[in-house]
Amino acid sequence: MNTSIPQSSNIETYTAVAMSTGHLSEEDKALLSKQAKDPGCSRIMEREYGFFIKVPGEPADVGYNLIEGGSKELNRIIIWAMGCGFQMIEFDADANYIDGFAVQEQD
Repeated sequence: MNTSIPQSSNIETYTAVAMSTGHLSEEDKALLSKQAKDPGCSRIMEREYGFFIKVPGEPADVGYNLIEGGSKELNRIIIWAMGCGFQMIEFDADANYIDGFAVQEQD
């Protein structure tokens, strides 16, 4: 059994931003839920209280990460997150609202 501790310098990491699911419209929630169940979609995960969306790449690659059929507000959040350097967005029912984004519902 190997008991050595791995060096963190060779471990891939990424940053995430958490925001309220209240920023998502019902239509966006339904779309994300559908995509999360699609075996061909590996970057959206649904859980009981929200979603994780991986947004890999550089801000210049944002077109790859936009959600086809998603609202302008959802895609604006993705563009913002990538511009801030985040590689994952966590939409969570208990997370805070972020000023500057529409509130679809009060959680």
